[in-house]
Amino acid sequence: MVNAIGFTDFNSSVYTSNVSVQATSDGSNWNVTLANASYSSGGTKVITFKNSTAYLGYRLVINGYVGGWIALRAGLYFGESKDVITARALTGGVIYSDEHGQPSMSDKRKGAWPINNEWDRYIVNFPTNKIQAGKTIDDVFHYADNYTWVQETPLYGTWTDFAGTTDSGASNSTRMARGNNNRSVWRDLSYDASSYTSATWGFRPVFEYKEA
Repeated sequence: MVNAIGFTDFNSSVYTSNVSVQATSDGSNWNVTLANASYSSGGTKVITFKNSTAYLGYRLVINGYVGGWIALRAGLYFGESKDVITARALTGGVIYSDEHGQPSMSDKRKGAWPINNEWDRYIVNFPTNKIQAGKTIDDVFHYADNYTWVQETPLYGTWTDFAGTTDSGASNSTRMARGNNNRSVWRDLSYDASSYTSATWGFRPVFEYKEA
């Protein structure tokens, strides 16, 4: 029975100021289980609310924010206190992979290294037989025009993308991103400062559930 939600704001200057929780039993009609919880500061927030119904699904609605629309950063979970349900970024690699599955400083169009990263495993190699006829993988994941932050810090050195563009700005304050494959430069793999915000860079949470 879900009666709690927790999440972490982006930082002390960019944060959620008012949220609600909605629940559904059919995927179409949504009931408000928590209305207009207000906050005047950022941080990690854990909210409990009364709920005696085992709904099919839940969603967090951000009604207000301070400092920017990317107010929610990480750690989103719904559950009971006895559950451990966390949201995290996918792994996505630290550098390009070559045709032999080895690290490469230049883009060989073979994904990222290490090759067992979750982005290539679950997004890029999503089974085509599970995609509706006439649709593409981008209709499922909507990543071709946007970057998704992943967990890793990029490998230091001079990167060369498929178009021949070079960059050597990787550092311990930068983080990897995947996607945006429709770009002419820095498509599929890129990196930027961990504090960077943009309408085309976002967090794609995956839920990891463990019973306590």
